Amino acid sequence: MSRSFDSANPTRPLSVGDIVSVALALYRAHLKQYLGIALRATAWLLLPILGLALIFGLAVLAASGQTNPTNLLGLLLLLIPAVIALFFYCGAKSQMNWAIISWLAYHNLIQQPETTQVGRRLLAPRFWRFFWASLLVTLLLSVVNFGLSVVQQVALVSISAILGGESVLTGLLLGTIALITTAIYAWFTARWALPELPIAVENITAANSVTRSWDLTKGQAVRVLTALFIALLVTLPLYVLAFLPLLLSLLATAASFSNGDTSAVIAVMAAFLLSMLLLLSMSLLVTPFWQTLKAVLYYDLRNRREGLDLKLHSRREATPEDTAPEDAGLEDAGFDP
Repeated sequence: MSRSFDSANPTRPLSVGDIVSVALALYRAHLKQYLGIALRATAWLLLPILGLALIFGLAVLAASGQTNPTNLLGLLLLLIPAVIALFFYCGAKSQMNWAIISWLAYHNLIQQPETTQVGRRLLAPRFWRFFWASLLVTLLLSVVNFGLSVVQQVALVSISAILGGESVLTGLLLGTIALITTAIYAWFTARWALPELPIAVENITAANSVTRSWDLTKGQAVRVLTALFIALLVTLPLYVLAFLPLLLSLLATAASFSNGDTSAVIAVMAAFLLSMLLLLSMSLLVTPFWQTLKAVLYYDLRNRREGLDLKLHSRREATPEDTAPEDAGLEDAGFDP
């Protein structure tokens, strides 16, 4: 790490390098614990994927004409809503498990290490809140994206009408506008990057957690974005690898697939399922790091705005015999109390 984590001065602001380094240290120190939770979170996501695979299989049978398509259509009409409902429920359960990792990492940072069992008992009743907060952030970002897309289209029409569509200046202006709108979207993403932490730590509603994320990241969006961008650079190759089977299958069967060849359709569906399984495997390793990084960001932002747990740490300094178990969690992560 660029600087050691100073547990004697918990409110010291962390640099971006500190944030990523502390997240990596916590991730390594608690890898076995986090992977156990990640496995459970991933297992929840397997259920709707299996339901989706069943729907694809029935659709292929209906297309092949090997069975009565009317009966299959009726079955599909029943299965599709059931799989959608299963996706929502399992997605909420999965997000709750990911939030447990952040909750555990945060408690290690404040020198109050907790167990997975305690985290699950406290956060399980809130699992729908994590889902609604995620959905709300998705909707808000969709609105932002739509508004920025409208701005881009208006700029495209206006600039092309004034300068001409083939003008070099037109291309430069449109490129600049595209960069600006991308930066604006990224800024909004950073402001709503931490909705699950307030639910897990502060036990507030989904809507309030989104507002809380916005408040905590005020004036800190660039730092948050920088930390997230570094993490993205580290993990992006793994996600690209996960989608490689699907991309190769689409390239190999593009002509046959467009002509409705059943074998090509089956090959693409098989590649899609393989890519989904690979994506889940990558998430099993990568997402715990992302959740740990979010916990460190949340911890640092609260330190900067609220002087997090200052009284709590003062009481601990006055009673050294109580600090041993808490400090142990930080020492295991490579921190120097």
